[in-house]
Amino acid sequence: MYDEIVKKYYGIIYNYCRQRLNFSKTAAEDVTQEVFFILYKKLNRLKMSEKIGIWLFRTADNEIKAYIGKNPSYIPMENCPEEALMTDSTFPSLEDSDFDCLTDEEMSKPVKKRDYEKIASLSADLCALIDGEPETNEVDNGINKLYNRISEYEKSRRKPSVRVVRKMIPVVCVAAVMLAANCFTVSAFGKNVFSVVIEFAQGGFSIDFNKRNDVIELPTSEDDPYGIIAECAKYEIYPETPHYLPDGFELTLITNDVNEHSNYAKFVFRNEDKVIALTYTRYWND
Repeated sequence: MYDEIVKKYYGIIYNYCRQRLNFSKTAAEDVTQEVFFILYKKLNRLKMSEKIGIWLFRTADNEIKAYIGKNPSYIPMENCPEEALMTDSTFPSLEDSDFDCLTDEEMSKPVKKRDYEKIASLSADLCALIDGEPETNEVDNGINKLYNRISEYEKSRRKPSVRVVRKMIPVVCVAAVMLAANCFTVSAFGKNVFSVVIEFAQGGFSIDFNKRNDVIELPTSEDDPYGIIAECAKYEIYPETPHYLPDGFELTLITNDVNEHSNYAKFVFRNEDKVIALTYTRYWND
């Protein structure tokens, strides 16, 4: 559908813009390009019951006003002094033509009452009067330029926005740092990073980088400061256990054996290269 509209109306709108813009080919091409580019972006949202030709002329009127607003030094033909037009030897005399008067008459009507087909015909005749025979290359080149612009527009839509990617980079970096920090705190303290931060804020904590990874922690009590009594009770052994071991020794190994003759439990405490081994055996009498 879009191709058919371009083929049918591009030259018409181009001539209309030229007539409204002092017959400037450059200005007319810029405005016409914008009109059909807007149409491309809005085609799916347009009410198909509305005549597309009327929509194009209305959009062209708006874009002509916008073009003049962006180029304050530009003076539309209807605002040019009559003397300026009369002194231009390259401008043909329109005194014997009613084209300009008829166009102004139609443009002065309310939008809904304008005869846009008549305006298009008058604009084409005026452009032909200015240029002689119309040049189809101008329209063809303009259409090719329009499709090139649409192609670039579609490519940019398919590519992820560079701005969005730049915004995502800090987020990804923060997430990676938080993940790494969480892995470290879980490995070192058995807690996630948020719990560690809260604990630190409430009073801090100490970090022992020399702590052994093979340390065994048993439940303790006042009567069982090393957890040996409770552990031996699992094997029906009830020994006298020490209430004091030298500082720096940590439980790193527990071995046991249960058979028909005896129950056996061994606890190994280490401090670097020093070892304290406590062995408890209960023999069963026949």
